[in-house]
Amino acid sequence: MTFKFTIYPHTRLLTKVYQKYENRITQEVQSKLLLATDNVEIETDAVRLRQVVEHLLDNTAKFTVKGHMDIGYALSNHICIRCRYRLRYSKQSI
Repeated sequence: MTFKFTIYPHTRLLTKVYQKYENRITQEVQSKLLLATDNVEIETDAVRLRQVVEHLLDNTAKFTVKGHMDIGYALSNHICIRCRYRLRYSKQSI
């Protein structure tokens, strides 16, 4: 497996994926896109990261009939040169 790392706007990646799957999630599932206020660019293989996030949302659309689903990210350190971030995904089925 080959990875191609580039600088990519993380907010744009999550927004595009969320918009793609937003209409596939049933109305009984409340969904939110939770993004940091900063426009974060990360060094990543955007194709691979997008595949992972799409897989999570695809499974949510398939297997959650009622509840809520949130996806987003938060910065964990605003001071360092290479900040760490945490991709947040939560799903609650009722």
